Amino acid sequence: MRPVTIAVLGKFPDIFNGFVISSEQYLPSIPKVFVRDGDLIAMPTGPLWTCIQGPEVFSNPGNANIAWQAAAPDSDILYCGDDVRFLQPNTWELLQEIAYSDPKIGMLSPRIIGAAGNNLQLYPLQEGITYSHQRLALICTYIKRETIDSVGYMDPVFGGSYGYDDDDYNHRVQLAGYSLAVTSRVSVEHHHAGSTFARTGPGVDCRTGAEKFQSKWGTKEVAQIASDVAKDMVIVQQTLPPLQPIARSGRSPQRLRRG
Repeated sequence: MRPVTIAVLGKFPDIFNGFVISSEQYLPSIPKVFVRDGDLIAMPTGPLWTCIQGPEVFSNPGNANIAWQAAAPDSDILYCGDDVRFLQPNTWELLQEIAYSDPKIGMLSPRIIGAAGNNLQLYPLQEGITYSHQRLALICTYIKRETIDSVGYMDPVFGGSYGYDDDDYNHRVQLAGYSLAVTSRVSVEHHHAGSTFARTGPGVDCRTGAEKFQSKWGTKEVAQIASDVAKDMVIVQQTLPPLQPIARSGRSPQRLRRG
C-alpha cells in the first residue's frame, strides 16, 4: 500500500475534537497533519500527529498548502474538513484501493452524509465508481501524490474569501487530464452546520470567491461549470431515493419527501 496522510485544518474545539475522536477510532494508524487557526484548540499529541500553528491571518488554501507540504513527499493526501466524522473501518484503505483501480482518477470522494455542493457526492451510484463532470466539494477527498506532483498546490489567491478554492483546484486537476470520482463503498458524515466558515472569517458568502475564479479563468469556464452540473444531474436523477408521501391530517395537499 502507498503511504497516506490526513491533512486537516481547524479553529474551534467543539468541531475539531469530534474529528480527532472519529479519526483515532477509524484511522488510528496513519499520520495526521493538523494546521491550527488561532489558539483555542489544544494541539493533539501522539507520534502520528504533526501539529503546525497557522499564520495569524487565516487562508483556507494557504493553510491547506501548509498541511499538504508537511506530509511525506511520497504520501497521498486525505484532505478533510474538521467537521468530517468517519464512520467505518478500512476507510483510507478502501479509498486508496478504489482510487488506484483507475489510473485516470486524480481525486476521489467518499459518499457524503450531510451537505455537499455536488449532489453526486450525496447520491453516487451504488455499484462501481461514479465519475463527476463538476467539481468535488473538498469535504473528505483522497488525492493521489501523482495528482499533486502534476497539478501543484492550491492557489492562495483564493485566501481571504469563501469558496472557489476547491473549484479552482478541481478545474486544474481536470485540465491535467485526471478524473474526479465518488464511491459509495465509503461514507463519512459532514457536520456542515458547524462549519468554521459559518462562525468566523469570511462567512459563507461566495461572491468574492466567484469573482476571483471568473477573473482567473474567464466567463467561458464559469459557463462550463454550469454545463457540467447539468450533465451530472442525469446521474443524480437515477440515484436519488424514491419520493414518498408524507401523511398529513386534514384537507391540505400532501407534500413529497425523499426516503
